[in-house]
Amino acid sequence: MSGYAIIEELSGCAVGENALAEKLKCACNLLLEAVSFDQCAIYLWDKVKRRFTLEASVGMCVGLPKQYEEGMGVPDAVKQSEDRFCAFKKDLADSTIAGVIDEGMRGFRFALALPIADRTAVRGVLYLKAIKRARVSGPHLSMLTAAASILVMFIKYAEACEQRRSSQAELEQAHKQLQNFEQIMALADMAANIVHEIKSPLLSIGGFANRLKKHLAAGAPGRLYLDQITKEAARIEKVVDGMLRSLKENAPVLESDDMNDIVSESVDLFREEAEQRGINIVSNLSAGVLAVRADREQMKIAFDNLIANALQSMENTGTLTVSTFQDKDTVVVKVADSGGGIDPRYESYIFNPFFTTKKHGTGLGLPIANAIVMRHHGVIEVNNNIGVGVTFIVKLHTDSSGKAA
Repeated sequence: MSGYAIIEELSGCAVGENALAEKLKCACNLLLEAVSFDQCAIYLWDKVKRRFTLEASVGMCVGLPKQYEEGMGVPDAVKQSEDRFCAFKKDLADSTIAGVIDEGMRGFRFALALPIADRTAVRGVLYLKAIKRARVSGPHLSMLTAAASILVMFIKYAEACEQRRSSQAELEQAHKQLQNFEQIMALADMAANIVHEIKSPLLSIGGFANRLKKHLAAGAPGRLYLDQITKEAARIEKVVDGMLRSLKENAPVLESDDMNDIVSESVDLFREEAEQRGINIVSNLSAGVLAVRADREQMKIAFDNLIANALQSMENTGTLTVSTFQDKDTVVVKVADSGGGIDPRYESYIFNPFFTTKKHGTGLGLPIANAIVMRHHGVIEVNNNIGVGVTFIVKLHTDSSGKAA
């Protein structure tokens, strides 16, 4: 096959639907047929791990390292020079060629490597080896150089496809969150009406209990029960008022606050219950102030629901771990339980209103928590470790003013 035909076929593969690894393998086959070498390999540069990784190869399997760390081998020499590497050595067993130590050269005498590069950086290396000195004509060298340029197109097309898939997945996730948010808002209106209806008889219970107390002496039989009724009625009324405010005020009133302080209040609320059930609470809060802009009451409701959900997932033993820290411009709160995790079949439904796998659950706690965090322009991530437990990860932006109330 002529050099022109090879370039034409490679160009046609650039935008095909095959995976990148398959395209690179095809390129290796075409190029090895066109030149008198014994091995053709393509290494791509991993800018995160700072090394070259073998993506495709054909020909002899000997002398084929899976990776080249930064600063090692012929691929790095090409990356540093941004030019082709062409050299010959006499000793087959020698691992050094033209002053470059490369274990992959054992068993070969001749190496030709070309950068796979765009205008900004070397993206990889086209690496050919031969047992004997190979003759590379001018047309062959031009063809290989053109092929290296086409391989850049392979890489960029694969990256574009991956970005498109990622964007589509993010769009679908955002759409799902929006649907859940709309459901929660409708639920909030309904719940607010229910709470309002509860408040009226609750006031009557507390009021009549107080009237009865006036007719009984301090030590009279039944006075203790009436004291307890009025006390509990007042407590429930306070909770109902808080719920009513939270449900009616869809938009949070944001103020500078300390996330550690908010989380501590929620944790303290459940300490007695956890102790009674033999559940250990571990609180790993970051030192200092974690400044956020938040509606304190709404965020407390969110964390109350997350902690209550964690406790419900465990029997009468277990560990609840609550931790906070700052990651750059993000405040992170983790609520982790040892309840064994969520069945993977149900994981995608846990933020749907009324969905629950618990015997006495309402299916409202997690959706409400999620809606509140979303109102704060934050996100809740879920790390589900089957057989161990679940970690809910709340992420909010830091308060740029750095102040906390």
